[in-house]
Amino acid sequence: MTRTYPPLEFGPAGDELTTVRYSDYEKVGRKLVEWATNGPGSWPKNMDDLRAALDGVVTFPPQITRLTVVQSYDDPSGENFEFILRLPAKGQVNESLDLARNGQYEQPPVIAALASKTDPQTGELLSPERQFYARVADYTMRQCR
Repeated sequence: MTRTYPPLEFGPAGDELTTVRYSDYEKVGRKLVEWATNGPGSWPKNMDDLRAALDGVVTFPPQITRLTVVQSYDDPSGENFEFILRLPAKGQVNESLDLARNGQYEQPPVIAALASKTDPQTGELLSPERQFYARVADYTMRQCR
């Protein structure tokens, strides 16, 4: 069954109309780590800023028009952590639940760089640091639905 709710599939070769396409997971991860490290002044302010910052490494569908950036607060004392609970869109949950009830739900595949620990473009083995950046790109962006 084809999904009707506009999900965002993240990967180098999407399979749906509203797909966020990556050309380089590691570069995306590096940019996300840079923003996480440098704080709010370094973050993109809107989708135009995000598209410009990730130009050449991520292509977003035109239907994505708004951007919200949040970062959990981790108190250096280790005492006061913030947990941000981001719930998925109601339509997406209902559609996925219907698919699951009909035996048609499948988890999205893990990206090639994580499954094989190799660069999808070159086939070279990824170092642990490069794997880290690819993983940051994958888990951070998948939370952005």
